Amino acid sequence: MSEDAPLGIEHVGITVPDMDSAERFFHEAFNATTLYALIDKAQAPSGGEQIHQMNGLDPATAMQEVRMLRLGNGANVELFSLTGYGRKEAFTLNDTGLTHLGLYCENIERATERFVRAGGTLLQGPNPLSGCEEGEGNSFRFGKTPWGMLVEFIRFPSPLSYNKSHAFKRWNPAV
Repeated sequence: MSEDAPLGIEHVGITVPDMDSAERFFHEAFNATTLYALIDKAQAPSGGEQIHQMNGLDPATAMQEVRMLRLGNGANVELFSLTGYGRKEAFTLNDTGLTHLGLYCENIERATERFVRAGGTLLQGPNPLSGCEEGEGNSFRFGKTPWGMLVEFIRFPSPLSYNKSHAFKRWNPAV
């Protein structure tokens, strides 16, 4: 490891249209645990020029609620509920920037059933992985949260072919 490079992804931030509904969805769909609230409804919203200078939040926007969730054996998820923001639709693969949350699952069928029970919708699948990710049981399936954010469910119990010649391997929370 190098002191001048990140060690890994610690958390992913997601802006949601309704904090309570999104938090409930993450609990029901992904068995997430809420760790704490950084900002809650009892506090004054956080925004303005000072916040803009720290994290780029539009000065006309304010963070109404912020909660940190723990999601399995991977990165944490930070949920934001904002006032005054412009974009109402979630990003898709056609947009620039972070476009989806990829979740490793032991059983995609059971994980996506739970996702649907919690209010998510599924796209076609499961689908086999291809190219250097191809292998027995290696598959993926996309779904959308109630607010339209893309989630990819993925598993690759068979070795990925690139591993034969590379010292580093793709991180897998199941290993």
